Amino acid sequence: MSGPAWWRRIRWLASRRVRSDCCRYHRVDWHAVNEAAIRIARQAEADGTQPEELALAIDSVTCGGLAGDELEAVQDLFMPGSAIEVSDDDPRDRYLQEGNHRVTAMRDARVRRTVTLSSELIESAD
Repeated sequence: MSGPAWWRRIRWLASRRVRSDCCRYHRVDWHAVNEAAIRIARQAEADGTQPEELALAIDSVTCGGLAGDELEAVQDLFMPGSAIEVSDDDPRDRYLQEGNHRVTAMRDARVRRTVTLSSELIESAD
């Protein structure tokens, strides 16, 4: 134990405040971002829209009025190369290829659901 419970609680609260100021990812309202991203992903799936096309079409209106870092965060979640990408090479060994810092920021914000991209290997016709 490292002191009484109230002292541990104060240290935890202080670390949360410092952590939220450390970078752009920790300043984003991930609850609002993910609410918009999940809604957009569901609509895109129903429409048959590809993530690459979707990322370029996301704007403040599509995101329900989000702007600034939050709007950019939604766009990043759908942009190949900056999205949270899960490796599907081996179904028994899945790992994040991109997005580790964003996932950490989301966990710190207690976000439980988000969107991810997974790559598909396209076989050549040769």
